[in-house]
Amino acid sequence: MSYVDAWTYHRIGSDSNDQLTKDFTSGALGRPVFNNEFEYLNGTMTDWRCINTAQSIMNWMTFQNSPTWFWLHALKPTTNSEAETYALGFWRPPSDTDFSRYPHIKPGHWDFNPRNWNAVAGFVKYMPWNSVRYSVDESAKLGDQRIMAWKTPQGKPVFAITNRSTSAFTYTVDTQTASSFEGHRFGPATHDLRLGLKTGPSLTLTVPPSSIEFWVRQ
Repeated sequence: MSYVDAWTYHRIGSDSNDQLTKDFTSGALGRPVFNNEFEYLNGTMTDWRCINTAQSIMNWMTFQNSPTWFWLHALKPTTNSEAETYALGFWRPPSDTDFSRYPHIKPGHWDFNPRNWNAVAGFVKYMPWNSVRYSVDESAKLGDQRIMAWKTPQGKPVFAITNRSTSAFTYTVDTQTASSFEGHRFGPATHDLRLGLKTGPSLTLTVPPSSIEFWVRQ
């Protein structure tokens, strides 16, 4: 055990509610646990899956106390049938001259896969390595909505909220500070949309369906 740093799980495309209902730390003998392989093996990408990915990150960290989380494939070739559900982006090999798929990508070039990339991009940008997570008191632990808060290494408080449902959902967040927070929205076709400023300590935030928002203290 002295040589074991952590336990990892392949929770490929699983429902983020798994981390609400199952204990992945049992038997870990004090070592951290985290997901190190995530993708969707079958079907097509959907708006639900986009937000589910974001909630997987949040639920592993919030309910399993994971220190990190990994998507598996960065890029997949435009020629591969599984590229849409596996990859954060697509690249076109020089030999691929079939432009019926992803016609805007030139040979030898690549582009993002929005439903997968937008699910993780906000965490990449607003939750840098060595951020410290804060506990959040929730009135109820819901399957389609999640909140997580942290402070960056530079001391900036941030919180993320999601809405995996098909209806708008309103959060009331007590930030315990009179400072203002700037919002940034991500979603299946939305990348870092600026939402303006809200001033605390109590923030009322209505999140549209299939959305992830990051609120950063100014």
